[in-house]
Parts: sequence; structure tokens; C-alpha cells
Amino acid sequence: MASKVSLRVIQEVRPELFKLLQDLKKEIAKEIVKAILQELGQDNLEAIQKALKIASVATTLR
Repeated sequence: MASKVSLRVIQEVRPELFKLLQDLKKEIAKEIVKAILQELGQDNLEAIQKALKIASVATTLR
């Protein structure tokens, strides 16, 4: 069974790993936004807002 490690523990014990996780989260969000915008073929504000919301939900670290 996989064990869960809280981000707070990671941040306290391995701050460099925590930073890498946060950076990875940002990069994933950027790629999701790019892919959604390409799929939509739109550059309008509404599409960007939807893409950002989806990326935010999809990359939530727990």
C-alpha cells in the first residue's frame, strides 16, 4: 500500500525536493494550458481562463 507524505513534511525535511515539486507543478500547468488552447484554437480570454482553471485543478498537490 502506498504511503502518503504530506507536503508540509517534505517542505520541512527536504526543502529542495519541495521546490522541485512546486516547479514541476508549474510546468505541468503551463503544458496543460498550452494543450487546451491549441485544442480550442482560440486566443480569447474566456478560453484562457477555462484552461487555467482546469490546469489549477489538475495539478493540485495533496
